Amino acid sequence: MSKRWIWLMCKALFLIALAGFSLTIPLPAARADDASLGAVGYGVVPLNNDQVTMAAERVEAEMRGDQAWVTCTFTFHNTGAAAEVLMGFPQAQASAGEASQLLDFRAFVDSEQVPVTFRPNAQPQGEWDYAGWHSFTVPFAAGQIRTVRNTYHGRLTLQSDGGRVFEYVLHTGATWLGPIGRADVVVRWQRDRDVLPETLSASPAGHIQGRHELRWHFTDLEPTRGNDIQVYFRPAYGPHNLGIAPIFWGRQPPSQSKHGLPPVPLIADGDPATAWRLVDDTAPTWIGWGYGGFSHYASPTLGLGILPGVASDAEAFSAHGRPKVVLIRLAHLKEGEQPPPTVFPSPLLFTLDPGPALEITEHRLTLDDAPRWQFLRLEEPATVLAFQVVVENAYLGQRYDDVAIAEVLFPLLEEDLASPPPLLPAAGSRRPLAFWTFWVAGGAALVLAVFIRKAAVRPRRPALR
Repeated sequence: MSKRWIWLMCKALFLIALAGFSLTIPLPAARADDASLGAVGYGVVPLNNDQVTMAAERVEAEMRGDQAWVTCTFTFHNTGAAAEVLMGFPQAQASAGEASQLLDFRAFVDSEQVPVTFRPNAQPQGEWDYAGWHSFTVPFAAGQIRTVRNTYHGRLTLQSDGGRVFEYVLHTGATWLGPIGRADVVVRWQRDRDVLPETLSASPAGHIQGRHELRWHFTDLEPTRGNDIQVYFRPAYGPHNLGIAPIFWGRQPPSQSKHGLPPVPLIADGDPATAWRLVDDTAPTWIGWGYGGFSHYASPTLGLGILPGVASDAEAFSAHGRPKVVLIRLAHLKEGEQPPPTVFPSPLLFTLDPGPALEITEHRLTLDDAPRWQFLRLEEPATVLAFQVVVENAYLGQRYDDVAIAEVLFPLLEEDLASPPPLLPAAGSRRPLAFWTFWVAGGAALVLAVFIRKAAVRPRRPALR
């Protein structure tokens, strides 16, 4: 069995793993209007309210990395006698074994924070198919107008093509008396790289698009599912989409490689406290990333950004080893060439012939011993389909014999150089089922590939006669 045949088999097995990922898309946590609830034992059910109206609402959602940070402000008017109203914000059913979650949900009534209890849905079927409700009680005097504000954040839905989906449900507001007098929904993002304009789509129709935002405005709204907000977009494609593109890592010489879980969520999660670390060997080590089977999504880059070390605070930064001198290898798409169907960042790509459509360039970068963004800037923008970062020399850690990289920024845009992206808190340690499915399938594919390779070179015993 030839080496080339084995390499092609490895590619095919990785594509099988990618296909497995694309079939397991998690559902998002519910993002919806507050509803009027009724208690059934400890559980709750949506209940039409015949005296409180929702006079106005304003929903502001900001896309930050793989999360949406949402503030909902509701104005309620009690048209009847004094009453205590149980309100609730729904949470979606778990999808394929993964618990959907709204993170850090809080409720405020007239600017005062109130206790919130998560209570299960007593009738989880049909129109109100939710796992439960973040519930709280709001007392009303006769004729009183009160303002209720909810804040939370949570992961966006990840699509197999690298896209993201944000959803907000308006139809749960139908439980209140009469129509919603005025409703405004604003979906924002921070930077040009967060949303590629040609990938943006949204429903329902009638929204107004600005440079970094979408706006909907409704009056006298009797909300139905047709009014629910859905926004699809794809960010500038890079390591923050590691769920659907392969990563290789290991020690020098480059022929020694590993394929594993640790680097995947760590070098592009926006959290400076998490980092890719290769333990018990400060240098030389390397890490590589490529578009895999999604090379047609590649966009031009000005270079590459690195946040060295464990960058959460000064103590953690000095405790771990940090790269000092790095050799960055880039696999460029030649001018006029079409991207290859698959580009995997294995050592073979950078040390052997990369093929007729690609060329490899090498760039050496000396990093300051500081927990801040540092950049490799190319002379001209280039379409790069894979990169390898080789740590040739390292600053030694005071406590650990390792080398760590907190974040890699790719592709690099002009706005990144002018104002490096902020580092955001991670959404928690739980990962979508699709994430784990991909890596379990990928690991199984690699084990099978190694078995095939060993079988191919094992000497055969002579047959007994």
